[in-house]
Formats: sequence, C-alpha cells, structure tokens
Amino acid sequence: MPIATGAAPRPNLFERGQLAMLALTNGLKLLAQPERTEYVFSTALYINILIPGRHLEAFCAPTAALPSPDELWALPRGSLGQTYAEYMGPLLEANASLHQVADDVRDRERNTAKEALRLRFHDIRQENRRRAITDQHDLWHVVTGYSTSEVDEVCLQAFNHAQVGNGLSLAITFGGLLRALLRAEWSAPARIWNAYQRGRQSQVLLFVDWQLLWSLPLSEVRLQLELAP
Repeated sequence: MPIATGAAPRPNLFERGQLAMLALTNGLKLLAQPERTEYVFSTALYINILIPGRHLEAFCAPTAALPSPDELWALPRGSLGQTYAEYMGPLLEANASLHQVADDVRDRERNTAKEALRLRFHDIRQENRRRAITDQHDLWHVVTGYSTSEVDEVCLQAFNHAQVGNGLSLAITFGGLLRALLRAEWSAPARIWNAYQRGRQSQVLLFVDWQLLWSLPLSEVRLQLELAP
C-alpha cells in the first residue's frame, strides 16, 4: 500500500541487487531508444527506489496543476505565461498522454514478482514528485532555454539532478552523455556539466510559485530564478 507520510522502508542488500538489475534492464532499453517514453517510466520505477533524491518531504500531497494554455495566452506578449503557451501549442496532445503512459507501465506489472518488490518500497511522495516533475518538464525547457534536441534534453536532466538528485535524472544524464560521445559530440560533456552547475546555483524550480511569475517578462523571470546562462 502507498505510504502517505514518512519515509518508505529501505531495501536490504539482496533487494537492492534485484532493483538494480531491473533498473539496468530497463535503462539499457532507454539508452538504445531514448524516444520511448515507456522506458523512462519503467526505469524510474526501480532506480528512484535505489536513489530517491531530495525534497520528498514537500510532496506528501499532489501539487496544483499548471494553468491551461488558453489562460496563459491572455497574458502580455513576451511574458513567461504566453511564451510557455506558445511553446506548448504543438506539444499538448503528446503531453496529455504522459501520465497515462506511466499508469500503463505499472499496469503491465500487476500481479507479478516485480510489482510485489516495487510495492514493498512504494512511497506516495515519490509518485507526487514524479508527477510534478513531469507536469513542469516543458516549463523548465522554457525558463532554462534548453531545446528539445537530444543533448539539450540531457542538459535539462543534469540540471534536474543537481536540484533533485533522483536516480532517473542521474541515469539519463550518464546515458545521454555516453550516446553523445559515441556520436563524437565532443562539446557535450562541457555543456552537460554547465547545466549541472546551473542547477546547483539557481533556485529549485520545483518550489517556485509560478503564479507570481506568469505575467512577468521571461528575461526577468530568469533573473529572479538566478538562471545564469
């Protein structure tokens, strides 16, 4: 059963080995096909138990949903809200299904030994934080300036790992770095390291009260959040 408050039990050495093998199996699939969203969520199920990261105490309850694009379009041109609404336009249909993909991944494991192992360490705070990160992912693209290219997606994960420290962001960062090096993109390590440093130096985006920032110019929002280039 989900744990409403407090920390979930920690796995013993044998259980950690089992979880590591499941995370590795799914992580290798993700490394080979990073565009397959289901591999992201299947990897997260196990690696985030092993490396839970920070700020779980703030996610005993779900976070509020972001405003709809229609609400944000009414804001001034050049504002964070309108820039985000414009960015989201072609992505709405794809993003609407992300939580369904995560649910489908869990459904496929029902009544299996893998599900029994995972549920022993399930922490509802992990689920609430994952949903918040998923919901805000594209907003973070806008405020950080990272594009949706493969290396910039890895940069955003490095940024996220500096702020949250969970296992999935770490796995995607190292996997993406490896893929970039195999393609001889020699500038990638410096770009990814810079993104990690930005994450350490800026405000933690998970805790930002976006309601106070939607109407501000994007450049001013970046200054307030200490998002140095």
